[in-house]
Amino acid sequence: MKRSKNKSAHRTQEKGRLGDQKSVGNARILAAGLVVLIGAFFLLRSANPAGNNFAAHASPFVFIFSWAVILAGILWEDGAEKE
Repeated sequence: MKRSKNKSAHRTQEKGRLGDQKSVGNARILAAGLVVLIGAFFLLRSANPAGNNFAAHASPFVFIFSWAVILAGILWEDGAEKE
């Protein structure tokens, strides 16, 4: 006996529930965090091994800032989602 697949099962689920999808604002925050993270790697390229130039002092803080922005993009509750 051949099983019939319910191809419309995904259509019957409720769309747009809170917590299911992130908004465009969250995606922009995440993208900004990734851009800052990539910039931190480029800043780290110019640091010297002795660690006595500006890039060597600033790059750890830029890394921490980029991960904080990425975390904020993940956790941020957008006001448009609460309709």
